[in-house]
Amino acid sequence: MFRIRLAAVTAIAAAIGVTACSSSPAPRSPSGPAASGAAHPSAASTTRQTALACAGLVPFDQSVLTYPGGDSAGTPSAGQLRSWAATTAPRLQVLAVNVPVSLDPDVATVRAMLTTISNGRPVDPTPAQYAALTSFDRWGHGACGFIRLDITNTATGLTSLPPALPAGTVSVSFTNRAPAAKAGFILLIGRVRPGAHYTLAAIRANKVDLTTIADIVVAAQPDGDRPAYATVRLTPGDYIVTSPIGSPPNFSGIVASEIHVR
Repeated sequence: MFRIRLAAVTAIAAAIGVTACSSSPAPRSPSGPAASGAAHPSAASTTRQTALACAGLVPFDQSVLTYPGGDSAGTPSAGQLRSWAATTAPRLQVLAVNVPVSLDPDVATVRAMLTTISNGRPVDPTPAQYAALTSFDRWGHGACGFIRLDITNTATGLTSLPPALPAGTVSVSFTNRAPAAKAGFILLIGRVRPGAHYTLAAIRANKVDLTTIADIVVAAQPDGDRPAYATVRLTPGDYIVTSPIGSPPNFSGIVASEIHVR
């Protein structure tokens, strides 16, 4: 068993949505985000709404990582689910009224998921629901101008990982380019806690519980050879980038690398 409790992390990455909001989104152009009060948004208003949507990606993804029960094997209570949904709802609304209209079906899907969660019931997402969750970060990867970290898992490990990055908002993609037996199940990025002791060799050998030395800031699970995406604000420090290889529960190995954020 991979020591970061992958079932729980996968649930975090998938079970997220928002309650239906009473306010209606402002008119938007087919290729651009919402423009409040204008049937045909100006370039300035479109730029502003894009900026608002991009700024909303980080708190939205933070909700993914704070899904109740995700840090333990236990099932969240109805009260925990309702509280989480109430916090997450306005975060999705920021995206809902600012992302391009092409993402409206994804917004609707995610809203329906959180409607269930807000009623105190957990969600076991379908592939289509998980794709809807991914759509916002996928859009932001190309539209927001963030620092991009495009990680690929090959048959020999993780590639396209620079040794260092500047601090700031980072858009992460994770793509598998390896046969199924060597595919990365989920990408995890953890910020190493001060004073933590570890070696990459120990992590790769599954001798270190990642959650005891690092705080997970990214969990991105690809679908076959289709990339997974996440958006995160990285602060200065050392980070571990890792993925278990193969399929649960019998992973064939773990790949791991390091990045320093300055």
